[in-house]
Amino acid sequence: LKQREYLMDDDSSSDEDNDIFMSDIAAAGIQPKRSLLPSQSNKPPQALSRCFHQRCVLHVDVDCFYAQSAFIRNFPNTDLADEPPIAMRQKHIIVTANYPARELGVKKLMSYEGAVQIDKKLGGGVLKFIDASDLTLFREDAFHIESTIREWASSTASTRSCPVQKRGMDEFDVDVTSRGGKNNGRDLALALQKFIHDKTSFNVSVGIAASPFLAKLAAGRKKPNGVSSLTQQSAASLLPKMPLRIIPGLGSNTARQIRRSVLKANNIKEPEDVDRKDRVTLTCANLKRTPLTELRASIGGEAARRFLQLADGIDDSEVVDNGNEMKKITTVEDSFKSGTVTSFSVLEKECLKISNRLITTMEAECKRLGIREGANLRVTVREKGIRGRRSKSVPWPKIPHVNANVLRTLAMAELPSLILGKGD
Repeated sequence: LKQREYLMDDDSSSDEDNDIFMSDIAAAGIQPKRSLLPSQSNKPPQALSRCFHQRCVLHVDVDCFYAQSAFIRNFPNTDLADEPPIAMRQKHIIVTANYPARELGVKKLMSYEGAVQIDKKLGGGVLKFIDASDLTLFREDAFHIESTIREWASSTASTRSCPVQKRGMDEFDVDVTSRGGKNNGRDLALALQKFIHDKTSFNVSVGIAASPFLAKLAAGRKKPNGVSSLTQQSAASLLPKMPLRIIPGLGSNTARQIRRSVLKANNIKEPEDVDRKDRVTLTCANLKRTPLTELRASIGGEAARRFLQLADGIDDSEVVDNGNEMKKITTVEDSFKSGTVTSFSVLEKECLKISNRLITTMEAECKRLGIREGANLRVTVREKGIRGRRSKSVPWPKIPHVNANVLRTLAMAELPSLILGKGD
């Protein structure tokens, strides 16, 4: 039988934002159909990754993190069962909402005005709007959750603690193989879930699988506050129907290059300038139908094999403990409704606010992980209706006590050319 090259290459795996929405899982079908066993998919038994037989990884996903954090802080004496509909607002946008608000029609990234209209139709005062512009308190809660997970991972009679890898502000991987997770993964997941709630009051969903990628998929199957496992056989049935964006490591540039190759290989016609919301939804099945040579030409051989393996549910990446790792990039950003920033003097005031937030964020990280000095300051502009972004990096100032005024001056020196274009 003719085999895919990436499956025959035992050393082709490489190690390595993508939110798994409930709608994706529902569209794919939670209950897997007949498994795609080797005899059905023309894959020999030895092609299956060894990770499916040896490891147990837990993926912890904090349910509606921002909204839950706001609920715990603003409604301290209210049981979670009586949680009101909460919409988290940043200026004119609803950045996220909890499950009760979603059931009423509030959607992520909808306009604030649209959410207000929903509230009016409900009689007014039903939705609780909470400002989420300042992320300081959310970062504190995220650090508390991370510390709690690490405490659980290290409190073991075994001589080896479990590695914990932070994947985002509200997502973590824990390799519990050393605790016999292969045989009692569900018990460990329930114990960790309870430990987190008892220490922090946060509800989390936990996925159980033999790899980080499948554990993340599993966590999205029973939200909120659920525990779910996913085997390789179930994943083989589930993944072909899932959208490409669930594959980890697909940055915007790589995704764009892969999209061109997949569209071509699947003979799907799509205009270059099609609006994002009108694009064809590509699936892992579409990716698997794309020849390796086609992907190699667009993204390189190693990346091509890696993404094809992930589309098959094969993930040999390790859970790498990053508890003492300093973030490579600290980012703060803001968006502005059309017509609100009409001059560079107004922009300068906004730039000072953003610079203050950057300094505050860096100071908090320095307290936790030690002093650090910036290497570069990067200023980025994204304009509505225009694909891509424009950026400029400048060296971090070599002076003691860099403050917000210094950063504002550096940023304002670059913003005019970024906004208006060179020579204007």
